[in-house]
Amino acid sequence: MDLENKVALVTGGAARVGRAISLAIAAAGAQVAVHYGGSAVAAQETVSEIEANGGSALSFQADFTDEEATISVIPAVLEEFGRIDILVNSAAVFKPGSLAETTSELWDLQFQINLKTPFLLSQAFAAQLHPEQPGKIINITDWRILRPDDEFFAYTL
Repeated sequence: MDLENKVALVTGGAARVGRAISLAIAAAGAQVAVHYGGSAVAAQETVSEIEANGGSALSFQADFTDEEATISVIPAVLEEFGRIDILVNSAAVFKPGSLAETTSELWDLQFQINLKTPFLLSQAFAAQLHPEQPGKIINITDWRILRPDDEFFAYTL
């Protein structure tokens, strides 16, 4: 896929895998909307690195435990870039807890961030596409899906 002059929203794009994806997409010519939850410093560092390498990026904060904040990311990126061509659902939370230790709150948190958020963002992303504007959604998953871990029950179930 040619990424030149495309606009990509990378959730969790400030740290770890999301950061690597943000940097790679920018290096391939895309403008990058770097989403972050609580990693403001890391998001600014990612944006600065992209810009230092000749790319274009902005950071966008949203708390994905809040549904309104989650769906507000798409309009915020549209306001700044005018369109979104690619959505990379990379944001995730990975909290330990065995079956006995997993609380309802921990369960809800992991399902909200890891499953509901990509669903909501994918819906909002698809709705903003014009019929002549193709889009791409990339969902990042973890190898643990294939090898569940008893100590991360809610995450790997």
